[in-house]
Amino acid sequence: MKRRTIAGILLIALVAVSVGVAAEAESINIVVSPHTLNLESHGSGVTVHTDIAFREVNCSTVTLKVEGAEIPIRSCYSDLCGDLVVKVDRENVTGVASPDYATFTLTGETNDGATFAGNDTIRVIDVAASGSKN
Repeated sequence: MKRRTIAGILLIALVAVSVGVAAEAESINIVVSPHTLNLESHGSGVTVHTDIAFREVNCSTVTLKVEGAEIPIRSCYSDLCGDLVVKVDRENVTGVASPDYATFTLTGETNDGATFAGNDTIRVIDVAASGSKN
């Protein structure tokens, strides 16, 4: 009876450790461009560059949040180095970012189901161009 109890406890401990390890996301580096976002300027998009290989990523699982608000992804593609790049519409970002700083969080899964996550914080300004009629 003691052997079964000890074996059961060890099995439960092993499962708990395995689940804890699997739940931890791989940390990746991301760089948001532009690194200073002017809410008054007019651009077409915001780009997130990563250091994870595009061929390893399941793009349908990739999400981007800005200050906790999920931003729709316009495209997910490979750069010339083979790394994942994500592009979003600028209007979606300026709709949730406010002057000072904004944190971008990119998450997703690899093709084999492992999770990854990365953060970057950019400066956000609200400055009208010189000569603007605003």
